[in-house]
Amino acid sequence: IRAMLIKDDGAKQTIGLHKSVSGTQIHLSGKKIQQLSSLAKTVPLGIITANIHKILDDGPGYRRRLLHWGLFHVEPSYAALIKEFRKILMQRNSALKQGRFEARLWDRQYVQKAELIRDKHRAYLTGLMERLQGKLAAYASLKNLLIEYRQGWNNRFTLMEELQQKIRQDQIRGYTSSGSHRCDIKLTIDGRAAEDMLSRGQQKTLGIILILSQLEMIKIKNNESPILLIDDFPAELDLSTQQSLLKLFTQSDSQIIMTSIESVKYDRLMLDSMRMFHVEHGEII
Repeated sequence: IRAMLIKDDGAKQTIGLHKSVSGTQIHLSGKKIQQLSSLAKTVPLGIITANIHKILDDGPGYRRRLLHWGLFHVEPSYAALIKEFRKILMQRNSALKQGRFEARLWDRQYVQKAELIRDKHRAYLTGLMERLQGKLAAYASLKNLLIEYRQGWNNRFTLMEELQQKIRQDQIRGYTSSGSHRCDIKLTIDGRAAEDMLSRGQQKTLGIILILSQLEMIKIKNNESPILLIDDFPAELDLSTQQSLLKLFTQSDSQIIMTSIESVKYDRLMLDSMRMFHVEHGEII
């Protein structure tokens, strides 16, 4: 696959990706790159699929990945910080199998990284909530949404205190049960879990607006418009909601690519700024 990326300032970059049984090769402007993260940094990409409701009703791992993705694009040091934290976590887990003393040797470094990650998470979510509020005001079922951050350890204790309290339990289990790898985001409406308050269509609307707000933060931070991919956009959304979300899409300043196996779903949604194309047998027609 080959593509030409034209940035907001007019600069052009070529992207090449080749997949085979022996692996994946990626070229950026003619240079081979080894890590997908390099490509992800060059091309900020938001993806909305039919499973966007998992933001609410799936496990915390899904929401952590969403948080990591957003911070990866707006905080230059975040990827390295997460890598360092995971390395220390792995060392501490290994040390737990040797004994309490060996595990505690890692506690100070572990706590320092975890607290730094917590602070970055909180700052990011504060900014995200500011972006969300303006967009959610137009949706009666969503306007009282709140984001609650759960740091991965009990708020009544410092992380160091909790590590000491749970050292025996962690040693038996063979892994560290408190820290940033256990963080989560809880979405509530009027004090109740959002997943219990919203229909599937409302959950999808919230997920879309959440992704759009993250893309807006990337645009503000990097002065670069991300790309948004959306699959089967109309599904589970009434026409009025589809049209209101389309207005948000057009205001986002992102290139948006929507896909569906049925073009009729988009017939009533086409705007002057939109173009439709068909793909048959790998060919654009």
